Amino acid sequence: MQSSWVADVGVAQPGGIYLAAPGANLGWPVFAGTDCSAGEPACAALADATHPVAAYGRDLGCAIIGGLHHPANGAYLFGDYCSGRIWMVEAGGEQAGRLREIASAGRRIIAFGTGADGEVYVLTQDGPILRLTPPP
Repeated sequence: MQSSWVADVGVAQPGGIYLAAPGANLGWPVFAGTDCSAGEPACAALADATHPVAAYGRDLGCAIIGGLHHPANGAYLFGDYCSGRIWMVEAGGEQAGRLREIASAGRRIIAFGTGADGEVYVLTQDGPILRLTPPP
C-alpha cells in the first residue's frame, strides 16, 4: 500500500506531519506530534504507532493547513492558518524531517491545490487565490 501525507493540527500540543500507510495508527490521543501526553505505560503500549516525519509546535503557528505532495520534488507543502506562512518538509534525504519556511501568503491560508498547468495554488480565506512561484 502506498503511504500518504497526513497533517494533524493537534489540540494544545504540537501538530504533526506524517507519511502514513492506509490504516496506520498515528497514536492519537496518546501521542500529539512527537509528545506523549498520556504517560509512559500508555506510550509504551503504542510502540508500533506511526510517528511524524516532523512536529509543528505552537511556537511556529496555530494550525497546520494540510497542503499537498509537490509534484516536482516530492516534498510536502503546508501552511499555517494564522500566520499565512508556507512550509515544506521532506520525508527522505539529508533534509528529512526539517521544516523549511518557503513563502508567506500574508493572509490566512485555507487550502492548497495543483492546477492543470502543474503550478501550486494557495487559497486564502479573505482574498485571492495565489500562485506559489517559483516552485520549491
